[in-house]
Amino acid sequence: CTLCNGEGEYSDIDGATACRLAPAGHKPNDLRTGLEKCPKDTFTIGANDTCTHCTEGGHSKPGSSACERCSTGMYYNETEIRCDVCPKNTFSSSG
Repeated sequence: CTLCNGEGEYSDIDGATACRLAPAGHKPNDLRTGLEKCPKDTFTIGANDTCTHCTEGGHSKPGSSACERCSTGMYYNETEIRCDVCPKNTFSSSG
């Protein structure tokens, strides 16, 4: 039997005839027998062994295929894991 050890490959069933590729937002687990979601503030477009950290100012939910930036006048709410409007008497020029 051939190991599933290529970039993003895994096999989660006995008797597999081919390896599977990790979908976007996921990576193979350490044993390559299943998948793990990319953690918060990381992403992958799929078929990768690792998740990439968002660039400064970028955010993502677990299992994301991309990072997002909050719009001007908004901030990233760590508790809710989303962009929220800046409250009165505050501002954000960069999101």
